[in-house]
Amino acid sequence: MIYNEHTELALSTIFAKVCEIGNPDRKTVKDVADFMLKASSLHHNSPIYADIYENKIEFDKGKKRYVPTKIDKLFFDFDHEKQSVVESDINLVIERLKERGIPEKDMIKVWTTGKGDHLYCRLKPLINPTKEEVMEYQRKMKAIQFAVSQCYCNDKPHLLHSVDTKVFAEFSRIARVPGIQRFDNKMFPTVVHLTKP
Repeated sequence: MIYNEHTELALSTIFAKVCEIGNPDRKTVKDVADFMLKASSLHHNSPIYADIYENKIEFDKGKKRYVPTKIDKLFFDFDHEKQSVVESDINLVIERLKERGIPEKDMIKVWTTGKGDHLYCRLKPLINPTKEEVMEYQRKMKAIQFAVSQCYCNDKPHLLHSVDTKVFAEFSRIARVPGIQRFDNKMFPTVVHLTKP
């Protein structure tokens, strides 16, 4: 089962141009309609993911390489056994991002139905960047990610308890799509209120 309106909303606001579906066996798709068709037939027995960043795919000595053509988001992944820890961390990150000039309207929170949430922040897009621009953008994203993911719950600063600091520098990153039923627990990831659990 798929809630088309939720999925189409997610694909148009959170995700980039859809090029592939699935993980780790990723299948090429032509467009959103093709994505929806494949998602409808595959979600009963396979996880359904979509691209976050807009890339073109190149092959170097037979190895797939993702070359960014549009970068316009920060991506945060929060996972912890205790949902209260996730909520505390994500609320802190939201406040720190707001302090750095990212308005609430440019943040989207997705409940993945598992033990965490995703947070996406829209940024000024970088379109068809040079290699140098991509590297500089990655440095800036890592700096922001590190700055907002610090915790001071004891005497020694450390990373927040549930945030994954590795994921958003990977331009081949894919994530669950709201509105598409998960095959494992039959629940639906969904966009949720930014600061309410």
